[in-house]
Amino acid sequence: LRTASHNGPRDPEPTSDHSAMNKAIGLVLSASIASCCSHKEAQVPAEEAPNSAGPATVEAAGPPAIVYRTRVDVGDAVPITLSADGKEVVNYPHPKDLVQNGALSVPTVLGNGYLLDNRGVGLNTVFLKWSYAEYASLEQAPTLAELVDGIAFRDPFEEMYDCGLRLKYADPAKELAAIVASGAFPTRCKRLK
Repeated sequence: LRTASHNGPRDPEPTSDHSAMNKAIGLVLSASIASCCSHKEAQVPAEEAPNSAGPATVEAAGPPAIVYRTRVDVGDAVPITLSADGKEVVNYPHPKDLVQNGALSVPTVLGNGYLLDNRGVGLNTVFLKWSYAEYASLEQAPTLAELVDGIAFRDPFEEMYDCGLRLKYADPAKELAAIVASGAFPTRCKRLK
């Protein structure tokens, strides 16, 4: 490594010309640095601006519109949900859960044997021996053992369709009854069974 040594005359002290130039260079560098670090938001016309009401990719949540037909008439038997292997009760209502707005939440008849679920049935649903009215009159929910013993209809579904979120329908019963009447399930709803 070589170093320079000054054995000769010293460099002259900066003069006012050098000071002025140093100041000018300093100002130019400062302005350049400042312009690199700052940015201006792009102006987007209002009609092209994204909607700020909420993210467009998030869908509203809510219960699905499940339409089904059973192999046998389960009447207004109360549904419960079993585990995938059918050995454990994983979901069941409290008796007070069966009443909504002063009425029993029995399924809605759509026609041609199809029903619109109002309780949350799915592929692992079975039906109990108790009707909605009988179950709703109980002081407390049956024990898990009593629920298992009370299963009257295992594998009750002949067909089941997921017709999307209920909230997408202004009048779910009327609109889904029209789908049933038209036979448009394959194109309008996803077949689950």
